[in-house]
This record gives sequence, C-alpha cells and structure tokens, in this order.
Amino acid sequence: MDSVINWGPALAFAGVAFAGALGAAGSSFGCGKAGEACASVSGEKPELFVKMLILQALPGSQVIYGFVIAALILFGTFGDVSGFTTGEGAQVFFAGLTIGLAALASGMFQGRVIAAGAQAVAKDANQLVNVIVFAAVVETFAIFGFLISFLMIQGMSA
Repeated sequence: MDSVINWGPALAFAGVAFAGALGAAGSSFGCGKAGEACASVSGEKPELFVKMLILQALPGSQVIYGFVIAALILFGTFGDVSGFTTGEGAQVFFAGLTIGLAALASGMFQGRVIAAGAQAVAKDANQLVNVIVFAAVVETFAIFGFLISFLMIQGMSA
C-alpha cells in the first residue's frame, strides 16, 4: 500500500512562519541596533529623545510587511490552506520566504543606517530628515520584497 504524503499545508504554514518570524527578526535587529545608538545620544542630549525615538522605531515596519503577507496567505487570498497540494504549498512557502528574507535584511541594515545617523543628529539636530531619507532608501527593498510576495500570491489565485 503506497501512501502519498501531501506536504502542501505544512509548506504553506512554513511560508507563513518565515514571513512573520523573519520580518519580526529584521525589525528586532534593526530597532535594537538603532536603539543602542539612540539611547547613547539621548543620554548625552536628553532634549533629542523624541527625535531618537522616531529614528529607533523606523525598522519596526518590516514586521508589518511580513505580517500582512502571512495574513493574506492564511485568511485573505485562499481562506483555507489545509487542502493545498504540495505544489501550492511550495508556491506559498516561497512567497513567505521572499518577504521574510527581504524584511530581515532590510531591517538589519536600516538599523545600521540609523545608528550612524543618530550620531549625525547628535551633532546637528537639523539632520533628522536626512537620516530618515537614508533609512527610507533601505526600506524600499523590504517594500519590493513585499510586492514580489504579494504578486506571487495573487498569481496563484488568478
């Protein structure tokens, strides 16, 4: 008696896990790295606390992209992944992995940009907008990863 294992649901849930967990990891690493630098600046110049808090929060957006893709997989586009074939599960897995990796890298590097930028704001508070623009450039790669994952998911449901 041959039994065929359907890996579809497991792969789909793995895609959800990668989208959410790697997005959260990217935000955690980025906010942590930025927070170290921002806390140091705030310790030296307490009047810059609000500006530092804004900078530290910026890498937190990567988790949102991963969460949205995970929610689309689970609730939005398909409704129920439990009946996925192995091929469908693999497609969703790679959609989740795409945003997960993009969000992880973007969050980590955005935190590094902000850590350097916090020092610039410490020297000249008028540099805040420039630092936000530098951080936004790194953010665009998470947005592209999100769009690619979204298109992958939409391509399945067409």
